[in-house]
Amino acid sequence: MRTQTLVAALLFAVPLTAQQAPTPAVQPPVAPGAYRVLSPAKLYPGVAPGSEGWTIPESTDGQAPGRIVRNVVSPEYVPYLPDASRNTGTGVIIAPGGGMVMLSYDSEGVEVAKWLAERGIAAVKVIRARAADYGVTPDKIVMVGFSAGAIVTSLTALHKDPTARPDYAAPIYGGSLGGVPDVPQGLPPFFLAVAQDDGAASLVDRLYAALLAAGYKPELHRFQSGGHGFGMGKRFTTSDHWIDEFFWWMEANGLTRKPGDPERPNRTTPRKLPGSGRPN
Repeated sequence: MRTQTLVAALLFAVPLTAQQAPTPAVQPPVAPGAYRVLSPAKLYPGVAPGSEGWTIPESTDGQAPGRIVRNVVSPEYVPYLPDASRNTGTGVIIAPGGGMVMLSYDSEGVEVAKWLAERGIAAVKVIRARAADYGVTPDKIVMVGFSAGAIVTSLTALHKDPTARPDYAAPIYGGSLGGVPDVPQGLPPFFLAVAQDDGAASLVDRLYAALLAAGYKPELHRFQSGGHGFGMGKRFTTSDHWIDEFFWWMEANGLTRKPGDPERPNRTTPRKLPGSGRPN
């Protein structure tokens, strides 16, 4: 099986053959000082394991922001790093979807990386030993994946080796394949999102139910509509705001604080409404 890793990043030890998008042009920041894009770096010294005999050439279809990439055998990652004044110390690994045969390079990769980097979140392949190189705190590593990339994200977050897991996981319209997954101890917090009219909704529901049954508290967003593969595109449904919900989830987990921001109050105990005696 050939599965995708990501556009702005990918993670530690994914237990599947990884593929990644081709080298994009290094871009200037959208806003001065917002973020910078580093030169691409190879994920492996040569081709991805399992791709040694692959002879079909890599290709890119379409134009930004709708490019589709196929037949990647020599994967690369591209760090999108926020300016130091905006840096939250959080790094997000992005795994685009594409049905195990291609990469939704922009909608589920580049555009996500830009959006996060503008808000102080580093979108980058992070091996924890290199976290300092990218200004990332080693225990603030998030992995987000879409469709097939969500399967990669789920498998990585459920990895039997705790050191191979991200600190936070966000499978978007995808989950683990097959039956109810084995749920080990010590898993990261999960953010799940899917549209109710998506044929993959059952994968998300199954993962959510398995996590609940194992005593975890995953956050699930089931949008009224949006279909499959909404990514950063605009479909004029509530699914257009998945990334806002994702950012607010990261904020609630203490992942978005920039230099100079006040500390968040501890809300582990519900706050009572004045004079009512009831928690709000």
